[in-house]
Amino acid sequence: MALEDIVNRVVGDAKKTADEIRDKARTEADQEMAEAKKKAESIKAGILTEVKAEAKREEKRILSLARLEARNVVLAQKRALIDGVFDEALEKLKLLTDEKYRRLLKKMLLKDEVEGDEELILSSEDRKKVGNGFIKELNSSLKTQGKKSDIKLSRETRDLGGGFVFKKGKVELNNSFFAMIETVREELETKIIDGLFGSGE
Repeated sequence: MALEDIVNRVVGDAKKTADEIRDKARTEADQEMAEAKKKAESIKAGILTEVKAEAKREEKRILSLARLEARNVVLAQKRALIDGVFDEALEKLKLLTDEKYRRLLKKMLLKDEVEGDEELILSSEDRKKVGNGFIKELNSSLKTQGKKSDIKLSRETRDLGGGFVFKKGKVELNNSFFAMIETVREELETKIIDGLFGSGE
């Protein structure tokens, strides 16, 4: 066999081996790439799932906070409207004419469980409104009801904002307009809410 043939054969075998090694390397590289791609897709899918879940949780949290905030705003508005109704009622009582105011006070005084020998405390403004004959008129009405007729107008005055305080010894009965409204506020609020917003609001 000539040297050239031997060289050609060796070169051919080397080339064949090199091709086989290259093909094998390419196959392995393709497999590695496919596995890496599959793994990357899996990781990506896992991250996307977690991101979506976190986004959903955040959405729920934000919606919950928004609902709570909206509820608080509505409640604050309702409270402001209800307070406005009570404030307006107090203002209207203060704007009564002297005659209507005297009649209202007398009606309130006679309706109370009084014995007829208490001390009546008014605001300085109301003392002027009711006038001097008011106590005499009140005692006369108490006498007609069969009660004691010895109500006295106290020298003491208080900033009551309308209404009165009955005093006997150390015991006092606060019938200022503000105190009376606060006493029945819970009951009145239900009616006001129904009137302003309808039942079930």
